[in-house]
Amino acid sequence: MYNDSDEGYVRDYDEDNPGMDSNHEYNEPYAPHGDDSGDYLDRMDSELKGCFIATAAWGSPMAEQVILLQDFRDKYLIKNTYGRAFIRNYYRFSPTIAGYIQNRELLKRMVRSALAPVIYIVATFTAKN
Repeated sequence: MYNDSDEGYVRDYDEDNPGMDSNHEYNEPYAPHGDDSGDYLDRMDSELKGCFIATAAWGSPMAEQVILLQDFRDKYLIKNTYGRAFIRNYYRFSPTIAGYIQNRELLKRMVRSALAPVIYIVATFTAKN
C-alpha cells in the first residue's frame, strides 16, 4: 500500500494493482467520458495536486519543472476533452511508475532527459499565451 496524501498527491493506490485503491476498487475520481459539466471541471480541478512522475524525477514537488507542468495541466489540459482524457490516464498509471523510479537514480536521470523536450515545449507555449 502506498499513500502520498501527506505530500499533496491525489489518492492511495495498491502497488500490486495499478489503478486500484487500497480497497481493491477502481479509484477514478473523474467523471465518465464526455462529462464536461462545470461541476465536474470544478471537482477535477480541486482534486489535481501532484505530478507524480516529474516529482519523482526531480525529487521535489517544488521543482521548477514540476510547477511548470502543473500550471500547464491546470491552465490548458483540463480545459479540453483530450487534455482531460490524458489527465485521467496519467493519474491512473503514473503513481506506479513514479513509485518505481523514485529510488533509482539512473531512471530519474533518464526521465528528466525524456521530459526535457516536453518542458521546453510547455515553457515556450505558455510564454506565448
